[in-house]
Amino acid sequence: MKVTSVNSSPFHPKYRADIDGLRAIAVLAVVMFHAFPKKLVGGFVGVDVFFVISGFLISTIIMKGLAVDGFSFFDFYGRRIKRIFPALLIVLVFSVSFGWFALLADEYAQLGKHVVAGVGFASNIVLFRESDYFDYSGETKPLLHLWSLGVEEQFYIIWPLVLWGVWRWHRITLPCLIVLLLASFFCGLKSLSEDSSAAFYLFHNRAWELIAGAILAWYVVRGRQEMVCSRLKAKLNDLLSVVGAGVILASIVFIGKDNFPGWWACLPVLGACLIIYAGKDAAFNRIVLSNRIAVWFGLISFPLYLWHWPLLSFARILESDTPSAEIRLAAVALSIFLAWLTYCFIEIPLRNKFSSKAKIISLSVLMACVGSVGYAIFKLDGVPQRGSLESIRDVQAELEFKMKRGEAWICKDYPASDCIYSDIPDGIVLGDSHGPRIYAGLKDVYAEKGMKLASFGGRGGCLPFYNVASKPGPGVDKVRCHESVSKAIDKIVVMPEIKRVIIVNRGPLYTSGKGFGGFAGDYFTDWSIALGGNFDSGMTNTEVFREGLKNTLDILVKANKEVIYVHNVPELGFDIKSCIEARPIRLTSVFRSPCAVSKEAFLKRNSEHRRLVEEILAQFPQVGQLDPSKVLCDEKYCYGRKDGRFLYSDDDHLSGYGSTVLAEGLREQLLW
Repeated sequence: MKVTSVNSSPFHPKYRADIDGLRAIAVLAVVMFHAFPKKLVGGFVGVDVFFVISGFLISTIIMKGLAVDGFSFFDFYGRRIKRIFPALLIVLVFSVSFGWFALLADEYAQLGKHVVAGVGFASNIVLFRESDYFDYSGETKPLLHLWSLGVEEQFYIIWPLVLWGVWRWHRITLPCLIVLLLASFFCGLKSLSEDSSAAFYLFHNRAWELIAGAILAWYVVRGRQEMVCSRLKAKLNDLLSVVGAGVILASIVFIGKDNFPGWWACLPVLGACLIIYAGKDAAFNRIVLSNRIAVWFGLISFPLYLWHWPLLSFARILESDTPSAEIRLAAVALSIFLAWLTYCFIEIPLRNKFSSKAKIISLSVLMACVGSVGYAIFKLDGVPQRGSLESIRDVQAELEFKMKRGEAWICKDYPASDCIYSDIPDGIVLGDSHGPRIYAGLKDVYAEKGMKLASFGGRGGCLPFYNVASKPGPGVDKVRCHESVSKAIDKIVVMPEIKRVIIVNRGPLYTSGKGFGGFAGDYFTDWSIALGGNFDSGMTNTEVFREGLKNTLDILVKANKEVIYVHNVPELGFDIKSCIEARPIRLTSVFRSPCAVSKEAFLKRNSEHRRLVEEILAQFPQVGQLDPSKVLCDEKYCYGRKDGRFLYSDDDHLSGYGSTVLAEGLREQLLW
């Protein structure tokens, strides 16, 4: 295979100003969605438009090279490095540098991990393992947006090899592309029905969008576009471009996060394909997409995409809440300015100066260095010894919560990453993510009486009831919950050594299907639970909770277990970090005082759920009850921080200190 110079690019497609204009629409949609998600609910589909553009341009380069036996893998990957690394390096260095002064230790450690993932183009994989793209924790991840770069780079690594493998058999090239597109699309549909995070983040579920662009490239390289266009009137192409624009606009305005990507992703992909296929002379392309403003935003689209989210995310972190509209507008304006500077003074000079080999080697070394720094930050737990954190070192320690090895039990039936082993205990705390937080304080109280307590579960959103599945949104079915919890209860029942079972959960989340307060309430809005994982049974969350709790208590009581039901701890509804008055950098001078939610708001949130639980517990008089609100609340407030110490580590989970306070306050009831 012929090797061409990295400095020349005879196989690049002819420049089309309208494609830069299409980039502008895509990036501005994403930026505005991230800044004002309630105003532009479907702006995230701009990423899908980007995928089509990338698939088209990259495949055109590869196919043109293969068509004349002139494609060079070295040239291709070298150009990807020169195109992507400069702006990415600047943004990563900025994020690490700013984070050094502004972020708390846990925030900085997470940033370090995400820097490593960004350098390795594995952000989509790492983020998939952490959480859902649309949940509120995503707002506090300054490099969350690099997931799409991970998908594209994984495509760039694999795709040249795929095309090189099928190109020699010209007759099957297009059928192969269509088969790959359909395979990826239906993999995505299957993932969407099981785990929407996988459908959203993982390469094999999103590759079809880039392959759609590749099929367009095949038509261009094979000359089919010219053949078809010569038979069609210009007005038809005009119509195609207008329809494509309309489809994209409708997607941006109306598509929501539910059941996405899936079939809904076909709309922005189709719209982008129609616009690209219509050609640069089509009406919408020529008049709207090729105007100077659109082209200018298209030229800076890559650095703008890289800059906007870290600025918005840092603002969110520093405010410990959603920043004001003014702050978000300022972040958008600053990101546009920084994108222009990056384009003019970083990207353009590097394209024209220095030898290609020197650039490739230098950029690769610098990227490896940044990745090493990120890894060190992660391994050093966010470098809590930083001078900027001197005054709040004790506060940071209180906000951390870690389980020690040997404190969990019955782990082999639960995902290995969530389990640690110990001897058979006298009692079990059976819970969702609130379980370990309650357990931390309880175990010491029980240990004083010679009883060994262990914790099972601890996965967020897994309601610890027998045969009850849980999902935090459409298409996200945590079937592992009802499988693993049921197996654990089956074991508890047949083991006489285990005498006591303490049930813990975030009750109102499951019955109402909603989070609480401005911090999480807008994000947890469609939580569902179902008996046996059958989410199509027609049962409401309340009905499922009632049956699930009754069945669980009935099984445990009949097995002669001592059962204690712990009512849910008060949810604060705000970020506990808004109660840190000495944060290193704060955009505004306001912090929350008192660090508490009103007792009235807690009771209102809890009233219907509490009546339901008490109705069920009345049928099991032998089951004990613990009420955390009697310890954590007074007549006026339920506290997140009291007497200078933090009782919570976020909006609804107790801190280690809070768990100790709760256990001491309930000591007499615990030891009945």
